[in-house]
Amino acid sequence: MKVFGGGDLTSKKDECLQFAFGHSCINSFTIGIEQPDQLIDLLKRIPAASVRA
Repeated sequence: MKVFGGGDLTSKKDECLQFAFGHSCINSFTIGIEQPDQLIDLLKRIPAASVRA
């Protein structure tokens, strides 16, 4: 699964990450980055998005 829809959903990062982490049927996903600061941003967002309600 491409979490950000091949780049089309980068404006909805938090929602996309929450969707991916919120479904037990998704076992893995990919996230492509173009700049190092995008990785830093994701490392900050992933812990919050991975908490299931």
